[in-house]
Order: sequence, then C-alpha cells, then structure tokens
Amino acid sequence: MSEHYITITKEITKTVRYESGFDAQTFVTVTGFKHYYGLDPFQIGQLIRCRKEPGNPYDSDAIRAFLPVLGTVGYLANAPQTKAGGTLSAGRVYAQVPDRFYIRVLFTTFTKVICRVETDRDLAHLDAELNRQLAARGSWDEADFSPALR
Repeated sequence: MSEHYITITKEITKTVRYESGFDAQTFVTVTGFKHYYGLDPFQIGQLIRCRKEPGNPYDSDAIRAFLPVLGTVGYLANAPQTKAGGTLSAGRVYAQVPDRFYIRVLFTTFTKVICRVETDRDLAHLDAELNRQLAARGSWDEADFSPALR
C-alpha cells in the first residue's frame, strides 16, 4: 500500500465527521436479504434507504433496509453472529442516525452486504441519486430476482 494512499485515508477520516459525532466512514452489515430478494438488489454503489422500526416486536433497535420499488430488502445486523467484523450493529448506530437515512453498498459476500452510512444530511440529494439509480436499473419485475423465501 502506498504511503500517499495511507496519508489521504487518514486525512479524510480525521476531517470528515458525521454531525452526531461518529466518523463518516461508518460501516454496517445488511443481513436477512435471503428472506426477500437475495443479493440481486445489492449492486455495488447502490443506495439503500433505511428506516428505524421502533415498534418492531423482535428488535427495538431494528433498522429496515428497503428500496422504494421492491420494499424491504433486509435489515441492519444487530447481533455479533450476523454483523461483519469492523461494522457497527444497528443498536450502535440507532441513536446516531435520523429516522430515515441512506447506506451505500460497498461489497457483498454470500451471507452479508457491507455498506457505508451516507453522511450527506441533504436527503433530497440522496433521494434524487436513488431515483436515478432505480431508473437506470430498468425493469424491477420480481422475475428478475432470486426466488424469495416469503
């Protein structure tokens, strides 16, 4: 790894802070996607809208990941067994994020989707970007996706 890259990474991490106080480089894991549409909606770079679910009967810190066209595509992991190392649990970010926020897909594995919490507080800007991504995707027929375990 080059010295220049390390310096730039350290500077970005030091200078860019989320309004609530945690680093802009906050990573989370999306899990449970096998119960919905599988990995198909999680293209690298895709924005995913998230919303807190305080009334969730299974997890009071639940955060749902969804796409407007498809609905729920998974949940932010909230258990040591489901979250990837180096990512924060839903419980850790719950108080730090607004009720509605965005994450961006960075990479996927067979069991996890690793995303970065988007710190841009201008939701209109992120809404517009998501709409462009959805339009560029084209067809969103369920036949385009892996069979869901619904």
